[in-house]
Amino acid sequence: MTKLQKIPTESSRNNLYQRLLAKALNFVSYKARTTYELAQALDRYLYKRTLSAAEKEQLKEAVIAEIDSMAILDDVQYVKDFCFDVVNSSKSYSIPMIKAYLYKKGLSGDWVDALIADTYTPDIEETMIQRLVAKKLPKRGQHPDDQAKYKLISYLLRKGFTRDVVYTVVDTNFKKA
Repeated sequence: MTKLQKIPTESSRNNLYQRLLAKALNFVSYKARTTYELAQALDRYLYKRTLSAAEKEQLKEAVIAEIDSMAILDDVQYVKDFCFDVVNSSKSYSIPMIKAYLYKKGLSGDWVDALIADTYTPDIEETMIQRLVAKKLPKRGQHPDDQAKYKLISYLLRKGFTRDVVYTVVDTNFKKA
C-alpha cells in the first residue's frame, strides 16, 4: 500500500471530527453566523481532505448538528438582529437591499420576508429616506430645482425604496425649501 492509498481509521476520523468541531467553534465565535455560512466554511476546510463526498457530508452534518445542539446558531435570531441593527443604523437600507444581504448569507423564504415585514415598517422606511434626503440636500446648493429633485428621486429609487414613500418625502422636503 502506498502513502496515497491511506485508509482512514476510526481514530483518525474522530480526530478529524474534533479538529473540524474546533474550527467550527472558532469560526462562529467571532461574530454571528448563519448555518449556511458555517456549512460553506466546513466545505472549504474539507475540500483537500482525501475522503469520499459521503464521508465529507456526514462529517459536516455531524459538526453542524453538534453546533446546533449547543444553541450557538439561530438563523431566525440572526434575521431579527440584523433587521434591528439596520433600523437603528445611521445608514439607510431598503427592503430589497436587506433581502439581498440575507440571501447572500443563505437566508431566504417566506419566514424571512415575514420577519423583515415585522421589523421594517413604512414609518421606518420614511425615516430612512428622510435621512438620505437630509444628506443630499446640502449638496444641492441654495436653489433647489426640478432637475435636482428628479435626480434625488432616481437616487432613492435605485436604492430600492418604495416609490410612493419616496415621492411623498421628496415632495414635502422640496415644499419646505
